[in-house]
Amino acid sequence: APPPSTIKDFSYRDFGPAGRVAERQNVADIGTTLVKFANGVKLNVKPTNFEKDKVSVVVRVAGGYLALPKKRGIAWALPFAFVEGGLGRLTIGELEQTEPGHFAGIFLDVDEDVFQIAGDTVERDVLLQLQVLAAYFTDPAYRPDGLKRIQAAGEGQLRQQESTAVGVLSRELPGLVHGNDPRWASPTIADIRAITMEDVKAAIAPSLAQAPIEVTIVGHVKVEDAIEAVAKTFGAFAPRDANYKIVDGARDVRFPAKGKQAEFKHDGRADQAAVVAAWPGPDLFSDTRRDRAVAILNEIVQLRLIDEVREKQGSTYTPFGSYWSSKSVKGFGYMFAGVEPKPEEADRFFETLAEITKELRDGQLSSDLLERARKPVLYQHYAAESTNAYWIQALSDIQSDPRNLARVRSALSDYGTITEAEVIAAAKMFLDDKRRIDVRVTPKK
Repeated sequence: APPPSTIKDFSYRDFGPAGRVAERQNVADIGTTLVKFANGVKLNVKPTNFEKDKVSVVVRVAGGYLALPKKRGIAWALPFAFVEGGLGRLTIGELEQTEPGHFAGIFLDVDEDVFQIAGDTVERDVLLQLQVLAAYFTDPAYRPDGLKRIQAAGEGQLRQQESTAVGVLSRELPGLVHGNDPRWASPTIADIRAITMEDVKAAIAPSLAQAPIEVTIVGHVKVEDAIEAVAKTFGAFAPRDANYKIVDGARDVRFPAKGKQAEFKHDGRADQAAVVAAWPGPDLFSDTRRDRAVAILNEIVQLRLIDEVREKQGSTYTPFGSYWSSKSVKGFGYMFAGVEPKPEEADRFFETLAEITKELRDGQLSSDLLERARKPVLYQHYAAESTNAYWIQALSDIQSDPRNLARVRSALSDYGTITEAEVIAAAKMFLDDKRRIDVRVTPKK
């Protein structure tokens, strides 16, 4: 006779009477249905055929980096430690074995001002996916197993970062552009060892218990099935206060007021280095077109660096860069540009970059260069709109922040019509040498 099964049943099925739909709106131009339940839970559903039989579910609550204590390493440890802590009636290992033949994912993402608990599933298991996510809201166990594992691996991760110039750069840059705020700063080994499961629980438990909930479902799913699944899970929760407050001072995040030079060392090859310049940028919503002008400005800087570094100077390394705009901290954002040169060529990069940014501030921008920069931005956005990943992100707070609907609708139009004058104005405003942070990572040897 076969041995008796040791697989436990998934017992998180009943969250109370199914929630009642209080409001429903069809946004036809983006193919999305917006629902609000009587308990205040919001639901956004967009059926797609981009990926066969795949459904993505994201549940957002206020919190994120802004809700964390000002202690290094909490954001680093929180996602893995929380999920691996399992549920009150099931360890993470037992949860992974339940419901054989069915599919439900679970992962946590810490965004600037929200926690996102999410998972990917298939059409027949949408209800199961919602039940798993709801169980993590109502009965997280906070077992220390996952935290202990990631702490044990942390020292190796830090050593690995130390072994390359880019690794050190990626470790240090987030803290620098956030004014060395410890919530974004990379932890040391001592910081990692000092984190406790009480820290993890204190960071996320208030949001899970009290913050308003917005659910977004995108993929191969019927609208009515999605509504029914949320009604039986999050729609059945007790009502929550719509005005969840993050602690005073949490939004005091600023790009440094004065420029600086920061130097770091890596343990890797003696012929490797990494250099970056970072500038302040706009927030996301104060001026949407200006934010998009910065996106094109970022592309222009990359193109000019390619022209100068690779074509005129004959170097083989490829420039890189990006920009980021805050949704929740007014006036906060940043952009950066860098390369991985030989150590002796680091200064030359900053000299070249200074010439490029001066040109742009002085209004030297040809229509040809603008179009070269515009095309990849337009193409990337157009291509992204044919993916579930784009829509799950674009819709995830479409009701919590109504500005997002206008932003989604205007994206292609804005990118297609940003003018030379708008880009030059953005360059004058944000490519400020007095606030520029120059970062050098060179070998110890």
